[in-house]
This record gives sequence, structure tokens and C-alpha cells, in this order.
Amino acid sequence: MIIPLLVPKSASCNSTFKLKRGLSFARLLMIVSYCILVRRCYELFCRLFCPEEQQLSEHEREVAFDYAFTHSLYYLAQVYNTQGESKKAAVYCHTTLLRQLDTGKYEPVDWAVNCATLSQYYLTAGNYNMARHCLGLFIC
Repeated sequence: MIIPLLVPKSASCNSTFKLKRGLSFARLLMIVSYCILVRRCYELFCRLFCPEEQQLSEHEREVAFDYAFTHSLYYLAQVYNTQGESKKAAVYCHTTLLRQLDTGKYEPVDWAVNCATLSQYYLTAGNYNMARHCLGLFIC
């Protein structure tokens, strides 16, 4: 079972139509996700290792690394979902949602919808405790 995890409203990993030269939409989404991750890592690298007078404080560096790590988890969830490994995708999605909640860097409506979607996955997988947990996070 493939579940839609944290996918923008304009795209879906479940799309089955083919683009030019046989490239599926899901594969294209994965490639674009990697490109975005590489760009963000490069930007983060530039900010972290700039000249000393422009260097970030220890706290700012920690926040930047946490932000980059959370995005890495998000992209891993997308990749595993695209590859059909729903269980791993759900774990990474759950971890991403918890980290977003801890840092406060999320859009409340999108975050709640993602929690509800994740709870649906756990319901279909028969993991009722995790489904309830996700719905509990959704209500908070």
C-alpha cells in the first residue's frame, strides 16, 4: 500500500501517468526532492562555513542543523513512499512530524492533515495504538 505523505497539493506520488521518455511522475518528484535537498545543504554549508566575522552563533548553527536534518527525514519519507516501502515511509513521516512539532516550524493546517493521513495508514496496517497516537497529536 502506498500512502500520500507530505505531498504538495499540486502533486501526488500515486500518479501513474508517464512523462516524456518513460519517466514516471513519482520518479521525477524524487529527483526534484534530491535537487532541493542538495541546494538547501549547499546553502546551509555556505552559512555555516562563511568568514569568521559573518559566522553563526552556536545556537544558530544548532537550529540550522536541526532544520536541515528534519528536511532530510521529510525527503527520506518521500523516497521510501515512492519506492513502495510504506512502513519505513511512515516511520520517517512520523519522526518528521514530531520534529516539526518540537521546533514549531510548520503550517498548522498542513501538519494536522499529515497527522490524520498518517493515522489512516496505521489504521489500515492494523497498528491501532500508533493511529490513536497520531490522532492525539492531530488534536493538540
